[in-house]
Amino acid sequence: MADSTNLAGLIQNSLLFALLFAGTVSFGQINLLVGYGLGYQPSSDLNQMIEDHNNDTEWYKDEFNELRLTHGLYLGIRYNWGPLKSVVSYRNSGVRMSAEGIPPQQSDAFRRKLFFRNNVLSIGVESNYETVDWGISLDQNFYRISAETSDLSDSYSIQKPSFFSGHLYLNINLKGYNNLGFTIQPYVQYPFTMPDLEALSEELDLTERRYDLDITTFGITLLLVNGPQD
Repeated sequence: MADSTNLAGLIQNSLLFALLFAGTVSFGQINLLVGYGLGYQPSSDLNQMIEDHNNDTEWYKDEFNELRLTHGLYLGIRYNWGPLKSVVSYRNSGVRMSAEGIPPQQSDAFRRKLFFRNNVLSIGVESNYETVDWGISLDQNFYRISAETSDLSDSYSIQKPSFFSGHLYLNINLKGYNNLGFTIQPYVQYPFTMPDLEALSEELDLTERRYDLDITTFGITLLLVNGPQD
């Protein structure tokens, strides 16, 4: 746990340093990146949990769907060092789902909503080619699972696991007009550890087996690139 905490602090300090450093270097070497991403997650354990809960709750009229697709915002700063480029970025992705039905011995419908959100801070390095670049990053994930039910007025947090992962990606660069370009970025994200979903298991009355959070993701991000395109 101490090593994980130290590594988390190192990443956060590196991100802060990179942002401060970006403000002092030549703006002729900096790109600002803004985009939106779509990801596919097999999420076998999480989807097994959802399936088990649906099977145990026979009174649901509308069941929970599987968690497969996530989507969200991408923001980044990239600095060109010549043969390589360094990148500091923030990604968020998430999905929400709901189930509804009338419980036994009740006359009013009951609805449960689940919210899954991952905020990711990354530091990475990219090659520096004109058309297609490769990149790799170290990520700190701040995952959040929360819920909302029809008998409570506010949403509430279930669990907040933090863990590390890596991104491996390609940049397919399309030059635009003046200092505005466009990049297509296919990627894969792989977690280095998989936290257990014990709190969510208790929330859904599933305590007989262990479920783990696997965020392995295959996705694509579409980026607008502001700054020099060479």
